[in-house]
Amino acid sequence: MRFIFNSSLFAMSFILLLSCGNEKAKQRLTEFKGKTMGAGYSISYHDSLNRNFQPQIDSLLAVFDKEISTYREDSRLMAFNNSDSGIFIANSEPLHLLRNFKTSIKIFEASSGWFNPAVMPLVNYWGFGKGDKKGVENPDTTLIDSLVKLCDFKNIELIEKEAGVFIRKKNPKTQVVLNAIAPGDAADEIGRFLEKNAIRDYLIEIGGEIRCRGKQSKNFGWMVGINTPKENAALNDMQVVVELNDMSLATSGNYRNFIEVKGKKYAHTINPFTGFPEKNALLSASIFTADCADADAIATACMAMGPDKAWDMIVKMKGVEAYFIYSDEKGEMKVKHTDKMAAWLKQ
Repeated sequence: MRFIFNSSLFAMSFILLLSCGNEKAKQRLTEFKGKTMGAGYSISYHDSLNRNFQPQIDSLLAVFDKEISTYREDSRLMAFNNSDSGIFIANSEPLHLLRNFKTSIKIFEASSGWFNPAVMPLVNYWGFGKGDKKGVENPDTTLIDSLVKLCDFKNIELIEKEAGVFIRKKNPKTQVVLNAIAPGDAADEIGRFLEKNAIRDYLIEIGGEIRCRGKQSKNFGWMVGINTPKENAALNDMQVVVELNDMSLATSGNYRNFIEVKGKKYAHTINPFTGFPEKNALLSASIFTADCADADAIATACMAMGPDKAWDMIVKMKGVEAYFIYSDEKGEMKVKHTDKMAAWLKQ
């Protein structure tokens, strides 16, 4: 699994804003940045009325964070994790947590369990939870095996009721972390907010995950760079530039977020079947879909699966494109992408 807090430090995209002399350039490009969910966000959009929606968006993100954070004991998600049977979400309450659960179940099933938000006990065991990231010097295989059995996302059931939905846990010890989908879902939610306010051309980035609609200019879509997946690469060191139109992008990688214990590096991607940090030839997975939440979760599943299994999954998915950077048997960096992406690549 991927854990997103400060994710812009390890798997991200780099936004390139063009200077263009046309009618969209005459509309002031509104841009602002902020912090949310332990990561940064940046938003750009064209608006003939030149409105600044940052106060409303910050308020929306504050509500979102209180719903899904595992770093806040007062969040709705932590109420679920600390409960014995689950929690009820009324129709009149914020639905961010419920929406994240619904999308998680969808991608969990589509990925045959490789995307598994119920791995929080393993996340904490390996030192990627909140607090000091000390790592594990001598892994206890017996304990890890027991934690894998505990991390069964099938233990969660959504029970529809007239007044809302009860998110039920069949095992009282089940705990969920949504860091591998929440930033993408937050980008989608902000996008829906902008669209309700008649904004048609925008780009939203949260923790490196991106949702864009419309165009950056009359002649260009939104230009986004995918990082070179090297541990010492600069944040603006780009492997490729991609032109996006009405698309979302999420990139996951292990090359910056890891814990080192006595010279041994443990990547933050946890294999939900073995319980160990996953190490395979896939260096980064960039996933393109309409909704950013889907891309976010699928990218995480790909990193856990490795390049071959991930590719087999991607080619069977409708509306999903991918750009993989992997290491071949000689240790050389290679690239593989779906056919449709060829027209999007600009570098």
